[in-house]
Amino acid sequence: MRSVNISLDLYSCLLCLILMCYLLFSHTRRTASSRCFILMCTLNIIISLGDITNWACEGYAKPWFPAVLNAGSMLFYFCIGPLLLTFTAYICACLGPQVTVHRGFWYVESALCGAQMLFSLLSLWNGMYFTILPGNVYSRGSALWLALLVPFLMFAGDSVLLAVYRKYLRRKDIFFLVCYIVLPMALNSFQVFHYGIALLNTGISISLLLIFINIQSERELQLQKQEKSHLLITFQNSDATTLSYRLIQMANRSKQKYDLILAFFCSLCIVLSTLFVFEPFYLDPEIEAITVSSFPEDSYFVKLDDGFYMLYVSGEEWGSVINPYTDDFKHIPIYPEQSGVLRSSSPKRDDTIDWKYKSVNGKCYKRLYNYTRQEWIGEWIPC
Repeated sequence: MRSVNISLDLYSCLLCLILMCYLLFSHTRRTASSRCFILMCTLNIIISLGDITNWACEGYAKPWFPAVLNAGSMLFYFCIGPLLLTFTAYICACLGPQVTVHRGFWYVESALCGAQMLFSLLSLWNGMYFTILPGNVYSRGSALWLALLVPFLMFAGDSVLLAVYRKYLRRKDIFFLVCYIVLPMALNSFQVFHYGIALLNTGISISLLLIFINIQSERELQLQKQEKSHLLITFQNSDATTLSYRLIQMANRSKQKYDLILAFFCSLCIVLSTLFVFEPFYLDPEIEAITVSSFPEDSYFVKLDDGFYMLYVSGEEWGSVINPYTDDFKHIPIYPEQSGVLRSSSPKRDDTIDWKYKSVNGKCYKRLYNYTRQEWIGEWIPC
């Protein structure tokens, strides 16, 4: 699942980069809405890169993993506030100069954005939004609900803005703007209860793609109107050279339109291919039937100073792991130090061992317990 999540985040970065570069290097007048859209793409790229660190930089495989994991986790939450504030500015740009949004609304949205940025920075020390567990493992913070409440309030303000000034927007524009509100919120809600799959950035990227398609369709409509007026003036001037030039320009813009559609389809094909062939895996049913993973009764883990756990079998080192609490190792005891092994014996295979749970300050913790020997195994870890 880690490779799939990294693939989804990388695709989000790629898609936003394509949209951003197209607007940056296109030979068209840059409006306020296009500038806001470019900034939204940039912030979403930063959020996606921050999310990648949660899947790729856990543990101590590289000495710089802890610093990158902390910085990436902070940027993930930090940039959400500016992203939503920029989206509010994009809505105002779509409304046009005939609408003036009340200053109080901007004060509220800016205050929420500032709160999100401040709490993200404080989380590096107090663990509000996220915390890094021993072993350099990412975990959700005790005030994660606040990280969800602030974006919800900002999206609610955008919804009120669209409802109040809906008469200044076309139905098509309202539909695409509402998609940017509903789709990320729905996927984020799903991700809260089913942690382990990166859907938020994908939802934002898809919403940006829909908005971009709407921008391009509007731009093409304006170009067609301009070309018709230019063509009419050309006929009135009866200049054959100018007439030929106008017709060639219209043909070139039509060709660019289809090239852009082709580029979108190619990028979508890329993400579909990465989802299914990024890490191909095949296991022959016959091999699966005879493959058994087991450890001798004298196997045990010893916790090391760097957060890893060393596996010993018959007194010999077999290697280290980051997380020994998975189902594959649940029958192997864990000791805080090597000397503790001499004072305790390994559990037998017929021992009854299962997880025990407790709640501390609203957070769930679990620990293995040997019901046969009536003794604890390992330490308390977050659920």
